[in-house]
Amino acid sequence: MITMRPAVEVMRLNAVPLWHFAQRDPLSWLVLHAACTDDEVGLFLALLADRYGVLTGPDPAWIMEALLAEEMIDISGGVLVHDSKSGVTIAPSCCCGLADWREWQQAPAGVAPWMGHSPDPEMEFHETQLRLWQNGDDRRPGTHVDVPRSALSALLAGVRQDLIGFLDALRAWARQHGCADLVDAFIAKADADLAVSAELIPAGLTTGGAV
Repeated sequence: MITMRPAVEVMRLNAVPLWHFAQRDPLSWLVLHAACTDDEVGLFLALLADRYGVLTGPDPAWIMEALLAEEMIDISGGVLVHDSKSGVTIAPSCCCGLADWREWQQAPAGVAPWMGHSPDPEMEFHETQLRLWQNGDDRRPGTHVDVPRSALSALLAGVRQDLIGFLDALRAWARQHGCADLVDAFIAKADADLAVSAELIPAGLTTGGAV
Protein backbone atom coordinates (compact mmCIF):
# COMPACT_ATOMS: atom_id res chain seq x y z
CA MET A 1 0.00 0.00 0.00
CA ILE A 2 1.29 3.45 -0.94
CA THR A 3 0.64 6.38 1.37
CA MET A 4 1.46 10.08 1.06
CA ARG A 5 1.44 12.29 4.14
CA PRO A 6 2.39 15.93 4.73
CA ALA A 7 5.26 16.25 7.19
CA VAL A 8 7.75 18.74 8.57
CA GLU A 9 11.35 18.00 9.42
CA VAL A 10 12.25 18.20 13.09
CA MET A 11 15.29 20.42 13.55
CA ARG A 12 17.29 21.14 16.69
CA LEU A 13 15.69 24.18 18.33
CA ASN A 14 17.85 27.17 19.22
CA ALA A 15 15.70 27.97 22.26
CA VAL A 16 13.14 26.26 24.47
CA PRO A 17 9.54 27.34 23.75
CA LEU A 18 7.28 28.61 26.51
CA TRP A 19 4.79 25.79 26.00
CA HIS A 20 4.80 22.01 26.10
CA PHE A 21 5.94 20.38 22.88
CA ALA A 22 6.54 16.86 21.62
CA GLN A 23 10.07 15.56 22.00
CA ARG A 24 11.36 14.19 18.71
CA ASP A 25 14.84 13.40 17.47
CA PRO A 26 16.43 15.95 15.14
CA LEU A 27 16.04 15.02 11.46
CA SER A 28 12.96 12.93 12.20
CA TRP A 29 9.54 13.74 10.74
CA LEU A 30 6.38 15.17 12.26
CA VAL A 31 3.38 14.07 10.21
CA LEU A 32 0.62 16.67 10.11
CA HIS A 33 -3.03 15.62 10.41
CA ALA A 34 -6.23 16.39 12.29
CA ALA A 35 -5.42 14.07 15.20
CA CYS A 36 -2.10 15.71 16.11
CA THR A 37 -1.81 16.12 19.86
CA ASP A 38 -1.42 19.51 21.52
CA ASP A 39 2.26 18.73 22.08
CA GLU A 40 2.73 17.89 18.39
CA VAL A 41 1.06 21.14 17.38
CA GLY A 42 3.30 22.88 19.90
CA LEU A 43 6.34 21.33 18.26
CA PHE A 44 5.19 22.52 14.83
CA LEU A 45 4.78 26.09 16.05
CA ALA A 46 8.15 25.96 17.82
CA LEU A 47 9.86 24.79 14.61
CA LEU A 48 8.13 27.50 12.61
CA ALA A 49 8.98 30.23 15.12
CA ASP A 50 12.58 29.06 15.35
CA ARG A 51 12.92 29.16 11.56
CA TYR A 52 11.97 32.85 11.61
CA GLY A 53 13.98 33.74 14.71
CA VAL A 54 11.03 34.61 16.93
CA LEU A 55 10.94 31.61 19.28
CA THR A 56 12.31 33.68 22.17
CA GLY A 57 9.25 35.97 22.19
CA PRO A 58 7.51 36.60 25.53
CA ASP A 59 4.38 34.56 24.80
CA PRO A 60 2.63 32.58 22.03
CA ALA A 61 0.50 35.56 21.00
CA TRP A 62 3.60 37.74 20.45
CA ILE A 63 5.20 34.96 18.42
CA MET A 64 2.08 34.48 16.32
CA GLU A 65 1.87 38.21 15.66
CA ALA A 66 5.53 38.23 14.60
CA LEU A 67 4.87 35.38 12.17
CA LEU A 68 1.87 37.26 10.78
CA ALA A 69 4.20 40.13 9.94
CA GLU A 70 6.34 37.89 7.72
CA GLU A 71 5.74 38.25 3.99
CA MET A 72 5.37 34.47 3.74
CA ILE A 73 5.79 31.57 6.13
CA ASP A 74 7.05 28.13 5.14
CA ILE A 75 8.76 25.30 6.94
CA SER A 76 11.17 22.51 6.00
CA GLY A 77 9.18 19.51 4.91
CA GLY A 78 6.98 18.23 2.15
CA VAL A 79 5.40 14.91 1.25
CA LEU A 80 6.46 11.59 2.77
CA VAL A 81 5.79 8.68 0.42
CA HIS A 82 5.75 5.24 2.00
CA ASP A 83 5.33 1.75 0.59
CA SER A 84 4.07 -0.45 3.41
CA LYS A 85 4.86 -3.62 1.45
CA SER A 86 8.56 -2.89 0.93
CA GLY A 87 8.99 -0.62 3.96
CA VAL A 88 10.68 2.04 1.79
CA THR A 89 10.00 5.71 2.52
CA ILE A 90 10.92 8.57 0.21
CA ALA A 91 11.33 11.80 2.17
CA PRO A 92 11.89 15.41 1.14
CA SER A 93 15.51 16.52 1.26
CA CYS A 94 17.35 19.75 2.00
CA CYS A 95 15.68 23.02 1.00
CA CYS A 96 12.30 21.45 0.29
CA GLY A 97 9.46 23.32 1.97
CA LEU A 98 5.99 22.15 2.95
CA ALA A 99 4.52 24.80 0.64
CA ASP A 100 6.01 22.91 -2.34
CA TRP A 101 3.63 19.98 -1.91
CA ARG A 102 1.24 21.06 -4.67
CA GLU A 103 3.95 20.65 -7.30
CA TRP A 104 3.05 16.95 -7.23
CA GLN A 105 -0.07 17.87 -9.22
CA GLN A 106 2.09 18.40 -12.30
CA ALA A 107 3.63 14.91 -12.24
CA PRO A 108 1.02 13.45 -14.64
CA ALA A 109 2.20 16.03 -17.19
CA GLY A 110 5.80 14.84 -16.85
CA VAL A 111 6.96 17.61 -14.51
CA ALA A 112 8.77 16.33 -11.43
CA PRO A 113 7.95 18.05 -8.13
CA TRP A 114 10.68 19.77 -6.16
CA MET A 115 11.78 17.29 -3.49
CA GLY A 116 15.02 18.93 -2.35
CA HIS A 117 18.64 17.90 -2.69
CA SER A 118 21.55 16.36 -0.73
CA PRO A 119 20.58 13.62 -1.31
CA ASP A 120 18.78 14.32 -4.56
CA PRO A 121 15.39 12.60 -4.77
CA GLU A 122 14.36 11.82 -8.31
CA MET A 123 11.17 10.82 -10.11
CA GLU A 124 11.12 8.54 -13.12
CA PHE A 125 8.11 8.68 -15.42
CA HIS A 126 6.72 5.32 -16.54
CA GLU A 127 3.51 4.55 -18.39
CA THR A 128 1.50 3.43 -15.40
CA GLN A 129 3.57 4.61 -12.46
CA LEU A 130 5.88 7.24 -11.06
CA ARG A 131 9.06 5.73 -9.65
CA LEU A 132 10.67 7.63 -6.78
CA TRP A 133 14.27 7.33 -5.62
CA GLN A 134 15.60 8.93 -2.45
CA ASN A 135 18.93 9.50 -4.19
CA GLY A 136 19.01 9.52 -7.96
CA ASP A 137 22.70 8.62 -7.86
CA ASP A 138 22.12 5.54 -5.71
CA ARG A 139 19.54 3.38 -7.44
CA ARG A 140 20.08 0.11 -5.66
CA PRO A 141 17.36 -2.54 -6.08
CA GLY A 142 14.64 -2.27 -3.48
CA THR A 143 15.25 1.40 -2.66
CA HIS A 144 12.47 2.96 -4.71
CA VAL A 145 8.74 3.51 -4.38
CA ASP A 146 6.34 3.15 -7.31
CA VAL A 147 3.28 5.40 -7.15
CA PRO A 148 0.52 4.28 -9.53
CA ARG A 149 -0.48 7.18 -11.76
CA SER A 150 -4.11 6.19 -11.27
CA ALA A 151 -3.78 6.66 -7.49
CA LEU A 152 -2.02 10.03 -7.44
CA SER A 153 -5.14 12.22 -7.39
CA ALA A 154 -6.61 10.38 -4.41
CA LEU A 155 -3.27 10.39 -2.58
CA LEU A 156 -2.89 14.16 -3.03
CA ALA A 157 -6.49 14.68 -1.91
CA GLY A 158 -5.52 12.84 1.26
CA VAL A 159 -2.52 15.15 1.76
CA ARG A 160 -4.81 18.14 1.38
CA GLN A 161 -7.31 16.74 3.90
CA ASP A 162 -4.50 16.03 6.38
CA LEU A 163 -3.35 19.65 6.10
CA ILE A 164 -6.89 21.03 6.47
CA GLY A 165 -7.33 18.88 9.54
CA PHE A 166 -4.02 20.04 10.96
CA LEU A 167 -5.07 23.69 10.57
CA ASP A 168 -8.12 22.86 12.69
CA ALA A 169 -5.82 21.38 15.35
CA LEU A 170 -3.60 24.47 15.15
CA ARG A 171 -6.64 26.73 15.54
CA ALA A 172 -7.70 24.87 18.69
CA TRP A 173 -4.17 25.04 20.11
CA ALA A 174 -3.92 28.79 19.49
CA ARG A 175 -7.20 29.47 21.24
CA GLN A 176 -6.04 27.49 24.26
CA HIS A 177 -2.80 29.46 24.44
CA GLY A 178 -4.11 33.02 24.54
CA CYS A 179 -4.13 33.71 20.80
CA ALA A 180 -7.88 33.97 20.22
CA ASP A 181 -7.62 37.49 18.78
CA LEU A 182 -5.01 36.40 16.22
CA VAL A 183 -6.06 32.89 15.37
CA ASP A 184 -8.33 33.62 12.41
CA ALA A 185 -5.74 35.80 10.71
CA PHE A 186 -2.95 33.33 11.44
CA ILE A 187 -4.87 30.32 10.15
CA ALA A 188 -5.79 32.25 7.01
CA LYS A 189 -2.12 33.11 6.44
CA ALA A 190 -0.96 29.54 7.04
CA ASP A 191 -3.69 28.29 4.72
CA ALA A 192 -2.61 30.67 1.94
CA ASP A 193 1.17 30.43 2.37
CA LEU A 194 1.24 26.64 2.68
CA ALA A 195 -1.31 26.24 -0.16
CA VAL A 196 -3.63 24.14 1.97
CA SER A 197 -7.31 24.41 1.14
CA ALA A 198 -7.48 25.55 -2.49
CA GLU A 199 -8.95 22.92 -4.77
CA LEU A 200 -6.53 20.53 -6.42
CA ILE A 201 -5.95 20.58 -10.18
CA PRO A 202 -7.62 17.54 -11.79
CA ALA A 203 -5.25 14.78 -12.87
CA GLY A 204 -3.85 15.37 -16.33
CA LEU A 205 -4.01 19.14 -16.11
CA THR A 206 -1.34 21.70 -15.34
CA THR A 207 -1.71 25.37 -14.63
CA GLY A 208 -1.42 25.84 -18.37
CA GLY A 209 -4.32 23.56 -19.34
CA ALA A 210 -4.84 20.09 -20.73
CA VAL A 211 -2.05 17.70 -21.68
